[in-house]
Amino acid sequence: MSSTRGRGRTGTPWKELVFETSASTNSATRAFFQIRAAKVKLFFNQRATIFQKDFFVLSPPYSKTNMMKYSLTLLFFLFSTMLFSQEKKNPPKMTKKMDSLFAVFKKQYLQQTVKNQKRNNSLLKNSPSDSLITLNLSHSNYDKVPDISRFNRVKSIDLTHNRIITINRKNLQSDSLHTLLLTGNRIRHLHFYRNNRITTLTLNNNHLKRIPRSIRRLKHLKTLDLGKNRIKRIPHFILKLDSLNEISLNYNIIRFNKRAVKRLRKINRILLGSNNISQLPENINELKGVHRLNLGKNALSTLPDSFKQLTQLQSLILYKNNFSTIPNVVFSLKNLVELDFYYNRLQSVPEGIGNLTRLKQLFLSYNQIATLPDTLQSLIKLKYFYIHHNQLKIIPVWFLQLQNLERVGLDHNKLFSIPDLSLLPKLKEVDLGFNNLEYLPLKLIGRNDMQLIILRNNPFIMTKEERQALQMLSKQRATEGKSLIF
Repeated sequence: MSSTRGRGRTGTPWKELVFETSASTNSATRAFFQIRAAKVKLFFNQRATIFQKDFFVLSPPYSKTNMMKYSLTLLFFLFSTMLFSQEKKNPPKMTKKMDSLFAVFKKQYLQQTVKNQKRNNSLLKNSPSDSLITLNLSHSNYDKVPDISRFNRVKSIDLTHNRIITINRKNLQSDSLHTLLLTGNRIRHLHFYRNNRITTLTLNNNHLKRIPRSIRRLKHLKTLDLGKNRIKRIPHFILKLDSLNEISLNYNIIRFNKRAVKRLRKINRILLGSNNISQLPENINELKGVHRLNLGKNALSTLPDSFKQLTQLQSLILYKNNFSTIPNVVFSLKNLVELDFYYNRLQSVPEGIGNLTRLKQLFLSYNQIATLPDTLQSLIKLKYFYIHHNQLKIIPVWFLQLQNLERVGLDHNKLFSIPDLSLLPKLKEVDLGFNNLEYLPLKLIGRNDMQLIILRNNPFIMTKEERQALQMLSKQRATEGKSLIF
């Protein structure tokens, strides 16, 4: 859990990840890979929902075996490099090695995309017009879309990660088409026929300066992803898309003013992460139907009083802003299930947190919190609780009343006392690393149903025999697909 997220939550879904590094001796290397595997597992568990849905859409490449192999290799080395650079400057030799690895990956990737394109062209040429239901043309080095207009039964087209600038709209005229994935291209303009049946459209990571006007013709559109472009304003026609229930505008330069609020007021899921928003408009309460609101990676330090009227809100993401405390208006949102204040400047947790009795996920890591309020014990539905990288010294005994906890992150604090966490019946993963604990949580270690326990970097008092016994137990757990790291 000590990894960082980029809309990286600890460990952050997948995006701008930073992992720790380790020495390269034989024994240290084995420990390194063991810890990396545990951290990767934690990372995906913690942030899967947010990263998959809020920041980008993952599209499987055409050749799964080869492309996934290359992608995972690159990700592993990038994560390790990024992490290493945080804790220690990269030695020139390592930097050169990483550059070489990246060059190899890039070459292999380009070769694979060329092969994909040839395979795709052959498929399109030889397939009957009514035979294809889905078209996966991703990662194929296309600079323009091949003629697919004759495939009148196609329901889904994946053109992600090519070099496409524009699309001939005759390729989008099929009445059967409902999913169009265009992430990772160079699109500046897009034109649709009227009455198109498309329900899902992703245009993440393109060159858009405005939301294409022809999108107004997509009367059945439900999900629209426009993240990572250069969009400044929200046009009026967005309000007229009656079926639209989710819009992602992460990583743009949106002017989030009163007019923008009015145009988004019918949408249930609004994602506005990383838009340099420093203040919310007073009419934010007009978003009365919003269920999920992502305002992560902005410059907010306060919320207007009208914010408390968003009573339907279930998920509130305020990761990486400038809050010194959790605003009181948040504690009026009684339907909240997920609350994220990662990477802020919180000094404490207000007692009002106890009002949010429906919370299942609470993320408070990377702040300066020293104590937990007693009212926190009211959150009996809580499943995920991450408060690592803070200043906690004690976990109160009442913590054991949170009987639904499944994953807990308490690492990188100053803990010298914790209750018997083995009494939490549903607990599966816990990180207690980098604290001041002297006594091993033996009962917790003894639970066979624990999937992950991290105890490393604590001044535990133990004999040589006890340490050897733990090492043997750790190896045994590894054979069972579980992790015990100390």
